[in-house]
Amino acid sequence: MSFGPMTGPVPTIVRDEIEMQLIVSGDKSVEINSTFDYSASEPYSIRASFKTADGAVDWVFSRDIISQALLEPAGDGDVSAWVEGEGAESVFCLQLTSPSGQALMETKTDLVREFLNRTFTIVPAGSESQMLNLDFLIERLLDEEGPANIA
Repeated sequence: MSFGPMTGPVPTIVRDEIEMQLIVSGDKSVEINSTFDYSASEPYSIRASFKTADGAVDWVFSRDIISQALLEPAGDGDVSAWVEGEGAESVFCLQLTSPSGQALMETKTDLVREFLNRTFTIVPAGSESQMLNLDFLIERLLDEEGPANIA
């Protein structure tokens, strides 16, 4: 299906609700609702919020890790990701590690790929640095109120 050329401004934010499975043990999982956010104003990162019974757990990680993980295992340390299987049945795996524990979550690879493709529509790979306003950031860092005031 083709929608033809876009009219109007290209959106600067991509947000998707992605249903994930938190792997509890080898054959047990719990459904986790998550929100993945991407903003052209933070072109290198993806923000994810995972809704749990205890509240939301928020993470920020590199868009490059998610992109690379669609091709080969990616990430080191706190965030790693990879794809298991092939084609429409493939599963995207995301492992998050913190001092308070770790979590392995899975979802359909196509959902992650669609989200990622939409981020590359608003900020193509390799053009991230053009989206940064370094003068503004430096000015804010040197401001009397300091870096805590950067929004």
